[in-house]
Amino acid sequence: MHTRVKKDLLLLLNNHHDFVPTQLLVAQIGYANQYVVKKALNELFEEIRDTFDPNELSLKINKHRGVHLYSRDGNLYDALNMIISKDMGYLILITMLHKRNVPTSELCDSLFISESSLRRRIKEINQQMSFYDLRITFSKTIRLQGPEHQIRILAFSLIFYIHRSLAGLPFSVEMEKYHTLAQQVSQQLHLQTNSHQQTILSMLLFVSDPAICAGVHVVLPVQQQLYYQDLMIPDKPTFLEHWQLDDWSFLFVAVLSADWVGFDLDLDLPKTINGVNTSASQDWLHSFETVFGDIETDRNRGIAQINRQLLANLFFRLDDALFDLFHFYDSQNIQQLYPAYTKTFDGAWTSFVAQHPEFDTRYARQTNLFLCVYLFPIQKVLPEIRVYNHSHLTVTTNHYVEERIKGRFFDRCKIRFTQRIEEADLIIGTHKINASTNHQQRIVMIDTALSACDLSRIEQAIEGLIYAKVE
Repeated sequence: MHTRVKKDLLLLLNNHHDFVPTQLLVAQIGYANQYVVKKALNELFEEIRDTFDPNELSLKINKHRGVHLYSRDGNLYDALNMIISKDMGYLILITMLHKRNVPTSELCDSLFISESSLRRRIKEINQQMSFYDLRITFSKTIRLQGPEHQIRILAFSLIFYIHRSLAGLPFSVEMEKYHTLAQQVSQQLHLQTNSHQQTILSMLLFVSDPAICAGVHVVLPVQQQLYYQDLMIPDKPTFLEHWQLDDWSFLFVAVLSADWVGFDLDLDLPKTINGVNTSASQDWLHSFETVFGDIETDRNRGIAQINRQLLANLFFRLDDALFDLFHFYDSQNIQQLYPAYTKTFDGAWTSFVAQHPEFDTRYARQTNLFLCVYLFPIQKVLPEIRVYNHSHLTVTTNHYVEERIKGRFFDRCKIRFTQRIEEADLIIGTHKINASTNHQQRIVMIDTALSACDLSRIEQAIEGLIYAKVE
């Protein structure tokens, strides 16, 4: 709880340039009371003070003014990494994902925790891991039990989203070994990767190879195997002779479904593909083209991207707790900026997950929202706002004002200036306008120079009109 609160506090404070009242932070967080927020702020203050140069990152707490976060470059990754890496639950989980079996006394000694506290933490972790069908058992030896592919998925997710490399893990890793393996796999699959992408690939190899060397292999359930039978899996390379075919297939699908820039590996499906096994991508396409129209980009490439995304959502599922912890995208801002688009997306997504409930997670929704934006431009669903310009200006000055307003809001709505005042949603003018009989019309007085305050008032009026049209 405290880890999530501290993480969310950092993200909220990073959106403010000045002091923020504690009460406002409590309201914006929503799920924690004032006592929890104040305690988290005090812990955060001490951790930042003890870890970072104050010229790089600092936190100020003032009884009267509130809280202020200073970050020289705005990059909070190191601070977020520090917060999550110190969490006891995370340390237990990442240790078990790596070692699988650890003597209880050894784990207690290494983490400076009592057996009773360890037992309580494991109970909490097991509640969260039920999504992955994983469980940690407590006896003289702590054991991690569950499907091997889920263990690898969860281990990779934690390493990728928290540490972004093997260097930051709380135990030693033979990084050169996995970087070398990553280079060999890249060559085998003809991947045009840079150093960053090879670092990601080395993480996938790290969560796989030690278990394989210990004789633990992936055994996939039938649902995942149905996807494999229609994929052209390359031959397993000789330098991975100790891997079984499912281990190699699983790694290949991980790379295949990856959406990282530069991993240019197209989905290669046989022409005789079984229709049942591709029903998800067909239903996705039907649900979204019904409301958005046809894909505007290259259709074959778009379908490949849909297949890739659904593969990723099926194989690399992320539960809501980790989604909240990692805070991938600011969905509230997306909803606020593009309410018409997100409402249209929600209609298509609801239709799709009704047919395929296995994809009904918040993480899948967010990733598919960005896939939707990739395939169907936001401009296709922007609401139209009709504006009447009631100003005593020259023709050229009026034109300049109108162009400036259209340019200011081009990515939020389609501004269309009309010559008929009764058709207008918004009326702007440099002089007093008689009250309109249309109570839905908004009226904004502007200066001839169109000041920043004028634009702000116009923006408020347009936002209200957009939400009214969406509802």
